[in-house]
Amino acid sequence: MFNGVSVGALIAVLAGLRLASSRHSAGVSGLSLLLGFWTVVSPWAGGYVANKPALANDIMVGVLVMALTIWSARDAEAKQPPGNTGH
Repeated sequence: MFNGVSVGALIAVLAGLRLASSRHSAGVSGLSLLLGFWTVVSPWAGGYVANKPALANDIMVGVLVMALTIWSARDAEAKQPPGNTGH
């Protein structure tokens, strides 16, 4: 449970940073993507694959976090003025 709460809190903080920033941050997006991936693989790493509700939840949440991160990064990149790398 500690893993889910701590990773969820980190994802929420990163989402807040993305919302507060007017420019694209590849570092925040990369870390969010990594946390989404960790959420998907954490049932195997943590040894609780037999807990089917937790397994399903972690896979769905992780995939959702990764999908929203990719969407947000692409959207922010598309809104950048030409020639601006956003770094």
